[in-house]
Amino acid sequence: MPGVHKGLLRTRFPRLRAPALEGEYDLNKANQQNGDKSIHSKTSLSRRTLKSLVSLLHDKMPSQPTAVAELYQIPVGFAERYNNADYRGPLIQELNDHIRYYLGFLESIRVELVKDFHGSFDFAVDSAGAVFSNIRHPFAGLYSGRHRIVIANEQRYSFQNICAILAHESTHNYLDIQSITLKNVDAEILTDIAAAYLGFGFVLLKGYETYGMSLGYLSIKSIKEVIHQAVKLRGWPISTLFESFETLFDKFRLWVPSLL
Repeated sequence: MPGVHKGLLRTRFPRLRAPALEGEYDLNKANQQNGDKSIHSKTSLSRRTLKSLVSLLHDKMPSQPTAVAELYQIPVGFAERYNNADYRGPLIQELNDHIRYYLGFLESIRVELVKDFHGSFDFAVDSAGAVFSNIRHPFAGLYSGRHRIVIANEQRYSFQNICAILAHESTHNYLDIQSITLKNVDAEILTDIAAAYLGFGFVLLKGYETYGMSLGYLSIKSIKEVIHQAVKLRGWPISTLFESFETLFDKFRLWVPSLL
């Protein structure tokens, strides 16, 4: 089915890639030149590589990429409501709608919760062109076109995990609608980078850190670097980021961007 993207949770199968339609950046070449590498199934990119990718994304994005200029903030009290709910489906949908409004999308996107994912449209092509069909993916989230997001086994995830999954899959939707791709850049890595650029960086950090190495595609260090690179491009107030970063190193870098 066109427009189907695998979500966040790692599987034993090769990573799925979207067709590289447009763009001017060769990530494979950059990996060799800048010493980028994959750590524990997550990709860690150099500052130089991330600076180039964020700059390219910025040039391809609308002048005002989100309806709200500030960093995305989870609604006050939502975590408590979520944790105390017997059935969380409506709350997950409500949270996804809040993310959608932040991005400026008016059309509804349905969130479907499933215990597993197995069907005739469960297929994908890996980077080598091999087709996998009718298989079970232990994935967290899946963006299936512009009107549907699937989350598998939501009961195994914390509220912060769910927020990160929705942010990632909603960014898939954003990139699809805006027709933004970068040649030779893995679609899932690009989505994590774009999510942090759009304002979901701290949502990803909290969701990925609290679940471990199997959630997310980009390393924690690389996500932090994207946030640092996006500060001036997005015009975010440094005071807000200062409160959001936890380490003194990250806080200090807001005033000294060249700090290694």
